[in-house]
Amino acid sequence: MQQSPGQSADGTIVLLGIDGSGKTTTASALATAEREAGRSALLVRNRSGRRWLLRAGHRL
Repeated sequence: MQQSPGQSADGTIVLLGIDGSGKTTTASALATAEREAGRSALLVRNRSGRRWLLRAGHRL
C-alpha cells in the first residue's frame, strides 16, 4: 500500500493458514518491520479456533 508522505493508514492484517505454514514467523517479521519504520504494531494470537476443533474432535 502506497502512502503520501505524512499520511497514516490504520489497518489490520490477518494471517490464515495450516499449522507450520509460517504465520507466526511472518507476523513477527511484519510487526518488527512496522516498529522499525516508526509505526506501532500489535501482535495477537487467537487460539480459540484450535480449542474448538480439539473439542469437536473428541466428540467424534
